[in-house]
Amino acid sequence: MLQEKVGKAFGFDASVIERVKNNSGVYIMPEFSFAHLVFDESNPEKILYFLKRIKSKLNSPLVDGAIPHTLSQGKNGILVAPTKIDVGRSMGSERAPGYFFVPTQEDFDKTTYESAMQFMQERFYPREIGLEKFI
Repeated sequence: MLQEKVGKAFGFDASVIERVKNNSGVYIMPEFSFAHLVFDESNPEKILYFLKRIKSKLNSPLVDGAIPHTLSQGKNGILVAPTKIDVGRSMGSERAPGYFFVPTQEDFDKTTYESAMQFMQERFYPREIGLEKFI
C-alpha cells in the first residue's frame, strides 16, 4: 500500500475532526495539511454559502470565477476542499484530497513521500489560508 511506502496517510473517515470555533456543524481535520472543511451533511445550504464566499476571495482558474473543489462524503460529514486547478467534472478518488491514482507499478515504485506531497501541493491550497473565516 502507498501509505505504508510514503508514511502516514490521511483517511477521511479515520481522521480526528474538531469543531470549528463558533460554528456548529463545521469541522476540520487538525492533522490534514491542506485547506478543507467538513460540513454536517444535514445542512447543504451552509456548504453552498461557503462556496459562494470563497468565490470572491480565492483566485480561480475558471472563466466564470468559480472555485474548483472536491466534495467527498464520509461518515463524519461532507469534506469540501478547494483546488488551485480545475479538477474536471468527473471526480474520482484519485482527485480527492489525500488520494491520487498511480497508473503503473513503475510509477508506484518511484513514488516517495516528497513526490506525493508535491502532487498535493500543486492541486490544493495550504491549510493556512484559513477557510474558517468564510463560513
